[in-house]
Amino acid sequence: MNEDNIISKFWLLRPGRYHFDVPQLQGRKSTFQRSLDIMVHRNAGLGFYSVMFWLFLKGSSGVVQFSLLWPYEMVGDRLEMHRPFPVDIGFHSPLPLYEGHALDDEECSALGGKCYYKSSDQLAQKAFDMFLGYGERVLWSFLEREYENAFGDGEKQPK
Repeated sequence: MNEDNIISKFWLLRPGRYHFDVPQLQGRKSTFQRSLDIMVHRNAGLGFYSVMFWLFLKGSSGVVQFSLLWPYEMVGDRLEMHRPFPVDIGFHSPLPLYEGHALDDEECSALGGKCYYKSSDQLAQKAFDMFLGYGERVLWSFLEREYENAFGDGEKQPK
């Protein structure tokens, strides 16, 4: 998919979960793997729908993920979009990120297996504002900076 339209065509998808690998940003070399998961949920009986987006930035030391929820509904025969809102920025690590960090009970689909997870809704709002103001390219750059803040240069152990 072209990076300019990855998020803009979600309403064409049927209910379910979808995974897309995202190409590298043009003009930049990066060791990160980028992907997008989309889950479309429809409750036709109530007329409400939602789409959950997860953008994943995977490096050698862990994964940073940005989550966004976009509710919408069918009003008659037209689609009425509601304002999307950021859920969180999550950090998935195979090693503790801080002293006393407990292993998450859930299986981690980002790393495969168990992980140490922490999240921030404040960072998610900041990322969302950047996305709205500057687009997807700036959002990916923001996630790269957050990865570096959490994991160092990618070759070091998590802080």
